[in-house]
Amino acid sequence: MFNQHAAVNLLDYYTTIEIIISLFIAGLLALVYKNIHYSKQRKRNSYWSLGLLLIINLIEWTSVMLDGFSGQYRIWLVINKFLNHSLIPFLGYFVIHIWVRHSKYDRLLAVLLPGNVLFQLASIATGWTFSIDQNNYYHQAVITTFISLSALS
Repeated sequence: MFNQHAAVNLLDYYTTIEIIISLFIAGLLALVYKNIHYSKQRKRNSYWSLGLLLIINLIEWTSVMLDGFSGQYRIWLVINKFLNHSLIPFLGYFVIHIWVRHSKYDRLLAVLLPGNVLFQLASIATGWTFSIDQNNYYHQAVITTFISLSALS
């Protein structure tokens, strides 16, 4: 969580980093476009995954900017966090399909991805993966923190 009232405004640094990341993704999109070795299908999958990464990047930046603003922006912060937590698994799905055409896990993913969207929808009311407090600050839930820590170890 950024302190928006600090002497050095970290949001400016965060915005600069997000702009650099977005320009990097745009450069990758240009490289995919110019690549003559990729098939049309691989290029299409690359466009989808890089475009989705760009959208997720924009959603994350917007979420950070809305964090702690007055209650009138609460619904937008909730929508951004829902989209962020829902779209990241789809990004993984697209990346897998760039390198592995069809796998035995397609049926499992066809169940897990919509299941994750439903789980994130339920989380808005239950706070399983994230919550927004009365001051409109975003908090990760215990389950998300546990998963993140177990992935690091």
